[in-house]
Amino acid sequence: MLSERLCAISELTEVELFSVTSRRLRTEEASREAADTVGASFRADTAANVFHIIPLISFHYRYARGLIARFDTPLRTLDALHLSVVASEGLELLTLDSALVRSAKQLRMKCRSIV
Repeated sequence: MLSERLCAISELTEVELFSVTSRRLRTEEASREAADTVGASFRADTAANVFHIIPLISFHYRYARGLIARFDTPLRTLDALHLSVVASEGLELLTLDSALVRSAKQLRMKCRSIV
């Protein structure tokens, strides 16, 4: 059983972290040293089991498709996948994305802005 204090992330979160880090490096918002530090820190936290990593499975994709197919939220693909993991695992989403917070609340999912 997961501790309530343990942070759970999906495999998608890891991909998005490195995507954002890469974009910031390309746009010169971050140095190569900072990007390497972010990557090393994340890998160290992963190795230390700071995060419970949830693998994406076909159910998550079908659930995300269903959320988007409601046609009543501005959900994008990756946001819908994040919400599908939150819903299927009974988690609370913590995010900086205000549009994602609005969509999650509209869908009656547990969500908190960490701004």
